Amino acid sequence: MKKKYTTQDIAKMLNISRTTVSKALNQHPSVPQETRRAVMEAAERVGYKSFKDKLKPHTGETASGSRHGRITESDASTYPGTHSGSEAGSASTTPVISSGENEQRRAFAFLINSAMDVLHEGYWMDVLRGVEEAARRHNYEMVFHFASAQDAEKGSLLNKLTHPRLGGILLAGLTDYHYVKAVQELDMPVVSIDGYCRTGTNDLYCDVVLMECEQSVYELTEHLLQHGHREIGFIGDIANCRSFTERWLGFKRALLDAGVSVLPEHCLVAPMPKHYYSLDELEPAIRAMPRLPSAFVCANDLIALQLNKILAQMNIRVPGQMSVTGFDHMTRWWDSSPVQLRLSTVKAIGSELGQRAFEQLLWRMGNPHRPFENIRISSRVLLGDSTGPAPRQL
Repeated sequence: MKKKYTTQDIAKMLNISRTTVSKALNQHPSVPQETRRAVMEAAERVGYKSFKDKLKPHTGETASGSRHGRITESDASTYPGTHSGSEAGSASTTPVISSGENEQRRAFAFLINSAMDVLHEGYWMDVLRGVEEAARRHNYEMVFHFASAQDAEKGSLLNKLTHPRLGGILLAGLTDYHYVKAVQELDMPVVSIDGYCRTGTNDLYCDVVLMECEQSVYELTEHLLQHGHREIGFIGDIANCRSFTERWLGFKRALLDAGVSVLPEHCLVAPMPKHYYSLDELEPAIRAMPRLPSAFVCANDLIALQLNKILAQMNIRVPGQMSVTGFDHMTRWWDSSPVQLRLSTVKAIGSELGQRAFEQLLWRMGNPHRPFENIRISSRVLLGDSTGPAPRQL
């Protein structure tokens, strides 16, 4: 039986990445003309696809000569920008683009974790809105995909990236280590919103943009200490993402600076499938504690709100008997019910994060060889009704 060749086979033949092969086959203007020609010739030889009409000698080919394509995947949605084409700014903010390329609608992929409920997790909806608004201003199409850890493990992540004018990728909440390895194989500009938990400043695998986390949680914890709390717990799967890790570090540093011990029996930080977002994970862990602390610092508002429900069922008053803090400032829950009090939290503006991430992707497209960057967006503490003085005895 005659072998059926794939883009991976062509990539191995030419010693280039599979992404480059895919882009070359789609006449992507970012691929040099000689590389495109080599890929098409190889595809022609192995019977992958015929390019007889395109393998004629080229003279003065420009970006505007590349063909238009369309998205064929059933799980992709395109958010078209409505702004007319914008001129490129300085090299420090946006890439320089040729007039020929600017005549076409450029595109980027927005890949988000399929485990996220984007429509109901208000924070990520705000991030998406910020990205989309920035894309409109720069006349970019946003090609939206859900992706899972299995996509990265199976090497099928690249199969989602088929748009012929795809210039870069934004990752949102894709913080599993498998994505680190998958991204390293992409021959394309990538910016990650949040990142792998163990990624530091010297081992970046792409540009990373996230809210400032460590100092703001330090300040929240310091606020509890100033109100007399000495037994304080932390809840959050710190292996979930870099932002949770940094919040944990801010919590520990505040206690260390105050000479207060971190009590492991009051901290829920081990990896969990649902990251303590669900009652079925969080409630048994809380009830199993032989003694509760007087305050909990939670990695985000979702965890804090679930904790408040559990404490209410246990007849523990917040803030009278227990103080609780969150992170994100999920406004639609701030005043929703007596159980869900106005949380003391950290205001993270998701739309600003999304806009900054897209701006960084534009810059990276124009500066592909510059060192990767670790970018923090400022946040601020908001004190609500869920924190108060430490009780004398719980």
